[in-house]
Amino acid sequence: GKEVCKLMSFRNDSWAILTADNFYAAARGALPSLAFRFRDRAFTFEQFDLRFHRPDKVLECFKFAQTELAAAYREAFQQRLKRMNYTEAMLGNDFDVPEVELAAFPPPSTRERTIKLRVKARDGRFNLDRVHIDVNGVPLRGANGIDVRKPAARTWEQEVEVELSAGDNRIDVSVLNEKGAESLRQTATVRCEAAAKKPDLYVVAVGVSDYADARFKLVYADKDARDLSELLAGKRAGFGEVKVLRVLNRDATRENILNAAEFLKPAGVDDAVVVFFAGHGVLDAKRDYFFGTADIDFADPAKRGLPYAGIEGLLDGARARKKLLLVDTCHSGEVNKEDTALPAGAAQPDGAVRAVARGGLTPEAPPRVGLKNSFQLMQDLYADLRRGTGAVVVASAGGAEYALESAEWKNGVFTYAVLRGLKGGADRNKDGKVQVLELRGYVEEEVRRLTGGRQSPTARSDNVLFDFAID
Repeated sequence: GKEVCKLMSFRNDSWAILTADNFYAAARGALPSLAFRFRDRAFTFEQFDLRFHRPDKVLECFKFAQTELAAAYREAFQQRLKRMNYTEAMLGNDFDVPEVELAAFPPPSTRERTIKLRVKARDGRFNLDRVHIDVNGVPLRGANGIDVRKPAARTWEQEVEVELSAGDNRIDVSVLNEKGAESLRQTATVRCEAAAKKPDLYVVAVGVSDYADARFKLVYADKDARDLSELLAGKRAGFGEVKVLRVLNRDATRENILNAAEFLKPAGVDDAVVVFFAGHGVLDAKRDYFFGTADIDFADPAKRGLPYAGIEGLLDGARARKKLLLVDTCHSGEVNKEDTALPAGAAQPDGAVRAVARGGLTPEAPPRVGLKNSFQLMQDLYADLRRGTGAVVVASAGGAEYALESAEWKNGVFTYAVLRGLKGGADRNKDGKVQVLELRGYVEEEVRRLTGGRQSPTARSDNVLFDFAID
């Protein structure tokens, strides 16, 4: 006879469950529809998601719920705090943080392509460090924001020019102090009514099968890059031009791959960018990820391999706000460095499809939901709130997993699923378009199905605010 919780459903078939204490569980698609009210102000979900997005608390409301699952959710929450460099004590109810404000809010609509924001920031105790301005979840000045450390001060005020995307623009402004504390975000929404041309699509496809170290040759990685780039080159209905850069086999050195930043420079804010990598993914002794460039030293990947930060840099430097990164390599997801032990030794997978792993090893089937795979559960449950490039990043395999390829797929299984998804398999709502987040969900499910759970794609980062069609 007492209310346990509220169940909310949304037009996109997503959902959220809210307890009386404001804890909630939510599908990722629901997050843009959620907001918080604090006194007389409203804040977007990111501001308090870390504190209140608690599936474990929601599950505890149901007395019949499995205790093992509730414990796994609790551990996944702890993993999230660790990854974000927080503790539960830091999530207290006080608001002793720097403050940011807009001297005047922009008009709700404009025909101009740029607006000017006068931003004021202050802190009563510590010097300011950087100001972040995001447009539709994409950083205006890169992932590092606007550096305000010189001269050291507790106040800052400046006029900032913001280029608008065609249509709706959600502008979030925040400031961090020297201790890493972030202000509550000021949010303004502006609709740009300026005439817009069809966006262009920029595709960078990197694939390496032919390695300098012949022991590590692959069969389908370069074909993956060709197949995907050829498919995208035909997606002309929704784009003005489709521009393709392929970096294949022995040409795929670290320097040549990083030069792709020049290819992406002309992309405007309304254009779309798809960057794709296929080949070996290697973890060094610190379990940091490196893409296997053609001349990588597999014993010391840091020498010639491309670190993940280098891959992100390609996207961070692009003005385009519609950005998708696909990585079809072993270990392309994130590794829980403290708790994950990588398998040692080779094992041939069983099942209907004969596949080999990119790296010569194959993973064992993942465990059932429990404390041992709480890091994976954390990645499935939560949108990534860390500052990044604003791109949607889908990795073909978990950080401790191997990416499979097979003559029966004639591709890596991840690429095979991406190709099928782009050909219409991912069009869940049957509107004739494949949205990025539809593609991500389809690929995650399809790869798990095709590999019998031996390979599980993960989203390294999300932009749940700015979904877009690749069509």
